[in-house]
Amino acid sequence: MTEQQLPLERMLAGWMADEATGAPEPILAEILATTGRIRPRPRWWALLVERPMRSGRARVAVGLANRGLVYAALIALLLAGLAALAIGASILLNRAGPADPADWSGFRGNADHAGVGLQGPTGNPVLAWQFHAHGAVLEVAIVGDHVFFAADDGTLSAVTREGGVTRWAVAVPNPPLVGPYAADGRLYVTDANGKPDVASIAVPPDANVIAMYAGTVIKSSANPSASNAFLTWLAGPDGQAVLSGFGFLPPT
Repeated sequence: MTEQQLPLERMLAGWMADEATGAPEPILAEILATTGRIRPRPRWWALLVERPMRSGRARVAVGLANRGLVYAALIALLLAGLAALAIGASILLNRAGPADPADWSGFRGNADHAGVGLQGPTGNPVLAWQFHAHGAVLEVAIVGDHVFFAADDGTLSAVTREGGVTRWAVAVPNPPLVGPYAADGRLYVTDANGKPDVASIAVPPDANVIAMYAGTVIKSSANPSASNAFLTWLAGPDGQAVLSGFGFLPPT
């Protein structure tokens, strides 16, 4: 007769049956009732969780032979996924909208083009005012109390937000114009030539708005001495010479 090697599962089941021989009936009934409610884990879960068991021939009978490497790969994938989620969340949370919700710097709100209207006005909107431009207007910039726009005949205009009263209008050569876009107290438009040179357009003095910038040392400054020294230099002749080159007026 040839002796046949039984599978490991059959050997374990036989051993358990032998050990249970002679056990009291109530205990056997409780064991069967308890184990009958237990469902086996999925194979992939058992392979990951159970420690590898090797047979006499050094072959893995249960579990994974390289479980440590599998764990390392899974942890690396998890960390990569968390990093991708963190980067995506950071991009979404730091996506800049208009600096002031009431302002509209240019096309679609700002340089990031994040201002998008998902729907138009609701209810029964009432016309507050209207302005007859010198030509078609494609884009507007709203900053503070003024609305800026360029008509296709080359006229760049500024009107009040309340009432649409004209504050100033200047003729820009080489129309049509693209823009305007408002940034740092300036309006930028592109003419038909599209040259990289930047040309300034004079605004009537009575309609010009002077921006005010304050300088101070905050209480939580890490280096108040250096901050005070910088403000002193900025208010001195050397700092004012630099600021005046960029159009800044003396401090008041």
